[in-house]
Amino acid sequence: MNAEPRPTGRRSWWRGPRLYAAVSVPVVLAGVFAVTRAGQGASGCTSPRPVLQVAAAPDIAGVVGEISRRLVRVAGRSGCFEIAVSARASDEVADAVTRASTRPPDVWIPESGVVLRRLGAGVVGRPDPARSVATSPMVFAVAPDVAARFTGARPSLDDLVAAAGGARPVPLRLPARRSAATAGAVLSLQGALAQRADARAALTGVLRTAEPDAEAAALSPAALTAGHAAAPMTEQAAWAARGGPNPLVALYPRRGGFDFDYPFTVLTLDGYRQQIAGLLFDALRGEAGQEQFRAAGFRDVSGQAAAAVGGWGEPGPVPATPVDDAALQQVDRMLDTVRRDARLLAVLDVSGSMGRAVAGMPGATRMDLAKDAAARGLALYPDSTEAGLWIFATDLTPTTDYRELVPVGPLADGADGTGNRFRLVDAFSKVHPIPGGNTGLYDTTLAAVQAVRRGWDPSRVNAVVLITDGANDDRHGLSRAQLLTQLRAGQRGGRPVPVITVALGPDSDVQALRKISAATGGASYVARDPRDVREVFLDALGQRACRPHCAAAPTR
Repeated sequence: MNAEPRPTGRRSWWRGPRLYAAVSVPVVLAGVFAVTRAGQGASGCTSPRPVLQVAAAPDIAGVVGEISRRLVRVAGRSGCFEIAVSARASDEVADAVTRASTRPPDVWIPESGVVLRRLGAGVVGRPDPARSVATSPMVFAVAPDVAARFTGARPSLDDLVAAAGGARPVPLRLPARRSAATAGAVLSLQGALAQRADARAALTGVLRTAEPDAEAAALSPAALTAGHAAAPMTEQAAWAARGGPNPLVALYPRRGGFDFDYPFTVLTLDGYRQQIAGLLFDALRGEAGQEQFRAAGFRDVSGQAAAAVGGWGEPGPVPATPVDDAALQQVDRMLDTVRRDARLLAVLDVSGSMGRAVAGMPGATRMDLAKDAAARGLALYPDSTEAGLWIFATDLTPTTDYRELVPVGPLADGADGTGNRFRLVDAFSKVHPIPGGNTGLYDTTLAAVQAVRRGWDPSRVNAVVLITDGANDDRHGLSRAQLLTQLRAGQRGGRPVPVITVALGPDSDVQALRKISAATGGASYVARDPRDVREVFLDALGQRACRPHCAAAPTR
């Protein structure tokens, strides 16, 4: 009789969810005895002995391997099993789990339950906190010279975020977009910024300047030190670097913590190997196993660290924020939208009122404010962005209230790198208010949306940015109701063109601008200071991740 049950059928190991509960025994020795008996036939153990294949995240694989070897030694010669632990990146194992042609390991210990959530319940089941074998809070690691820029004896993530909007921002490097570290980083940044009125704009600004999909070499202590950069990593990894040539300082989030929880995930359907997996789980979760994790710089399943780590990492981590599917989807949308190329048409009001002075800003006119707004906004976009410029008042041409100054095109093109960025700067420098000109707002808005829609690019965010200081006073054009009806109808055609409206000064018809933006899924802002414009454009970019359920933008 063969003591090791084998799956029946060529692909029978692939059945339904692959997460199974490990067998729990009160005492490891008793478990070893029970498994040994189950694995013995009439002549003792099967030959060769079955091997439990365990794939573990590289940072924890060493400790898991030591505990596994100790477990096999406890079993001694009578133990009818072996355990082989390999350090494997989560994306590699995830690929094996999802491919029908590849057999996955018997047990998988990724760095986070986020990895399992991304694969879906139909593949590995839902992450279970009770399956965790160790934890390590996420920190943002920087070199000591970078940390020295921040005020206070113990800098935090808040200091890193504050530096992002200053003259000396710290470059943030993020691992692969769908990694647990990147998800945790975005969620922690959201927590750090949650109490700010411009939270969405600030988060967008940080993420737009981050370096995405960084290679492992660029995330090493040496690379972070050389680049004066920051990166999310486990507390254990930052602690482990303390005695090396490139020690790191860990910046803990004060809100919105994230834990790497190392879930023990049994993938095999073989009953005997499931029993061995149960023994290993008990050994990892037992006091001796948990002490070994703590000694290596990890925290145990209750979040307790060894004294050396606790003293080094003070003030320590905040409670982790639970991560569900909705949170991960929001992270993905944010990362996709803030870095996605755009196709923009800037529409600038040049009516006579744009020549009026701005209260509190001697010598500055509304036109100065508008031109500064457009220039600052466009500066936030990469060279691959496509942008153009219209101006509008009333009757600028024999048939329209608007005139095209720069056709929509790449901000940089050609071998010399010139393109619309240069043309737009030149065009802005020549724009002046038209004395006596009125505001043909409604006709111009519809024409701009239709123009962008005609050249609609599905790979880009297609939008109109409209800057005005007034209200529609073209009595021969569209009414507000007619405009809104046509805008809503156009949006239903499958080529959405949101209108981002920026109102300048007290004479703006803010209500009408908000309705225009709402009808197109855009955002509406009131800007009274050039210093607000950067946040206005960043918030407009960030809104793409939450539409159509965005919170209202702050009035500026």
